[in-house]
Amino acid sequence: MKYLLALLLTLLAANAFASKPDSGICPWKMPFTISIGAMGFSHGYEVSAQEVPGGYFTRDTDYGTTLSSSSLQITVDTTSLYLSDSIQYSLNADILFFSFVKVDPWYHYPTSNILTISFAPGSDSIISLSFSQSYTFMTGTKTSEIHSSTFQILSLKFDDTSIFSVDSSLKKHTIVMTDNQKNDFYQDQFDYHYIYSDFTATSVTLSGIFRTTTFSDPSAAVAAPIANHLEIINSNGSLACSFNESAQERNLKLYSPLGIREASVTIPPNE
Repeated sequence: MKYLLALLLTLLAANAFASKPDSGICPWKMPFTISIGAMGFSHGYEVSAQEVPGGYFTRDTDYGTTLSSSSLQITVDTTSLYLSDSIQYSLNADILFFSFVKVDPWYHYPTSNILTISFAPGSDSIISLSFSQSYTFMTGTKTSEIHSSTFQILSLKFDDTSIFSVDSSLKKHTIVMTDNQKNDFYQDQFDYHYIYSDFTATSVTLSGIFRTTTFSDPSAAVAAPIANHLEIINSNGSLACSFNESAQERNLKLYSPLGIREASVTIPPNE
């Protein structure tokens, strides 16, 4: 009887997967939120022109590259109170599409948000997820601010509660996040002043419907020294880890093949 019960529990666990998107049903309960935070570099520069007697004078100024950050967030909600003419949602041919336009209550400029998730047919995998946000803010009759952000990630897993990855490499998932801003000040076509700021991410932290994960690569961040001579021994169903001591406190984390963290142990200094 115990063997039959164990077999039944195993079968139930094996079938406790998310709804397949090809059934036309979203895998996750709505509303759900995708939050994106990024660290990287911003490159600022300026282009200007001014009318002078007999022509015009132009000047380009490069402000160089500085450490910077950027963030994006979108909530997918299809409840009756939330839907309107400015909101679109569909799940067809394994592609989830959601877009909405939010109007600022004070300045009345629209912000466009578009989310697209492409699922792998018949599996609990995501081929790609992309999100874009943009707005144009008129700060005066002859001044404006144009802001556009984009995010893309490939090759993910999902279940009925979250989206996750089995690794945290920025390059392996072809992660791209940009944030571009342009400020215009102009009188006419020969008298203008443009200020640009272009952001490129070197590490990205995903949360919300995502199992919180920071994606980066060794070249994108300063990493703590890795303990050498790491040995992992499996004996009688137990794991033993052995490594050199360190003057700094460290964390030893154990993950399942699906990327679920099963255990976390703090290693004190000099042990």
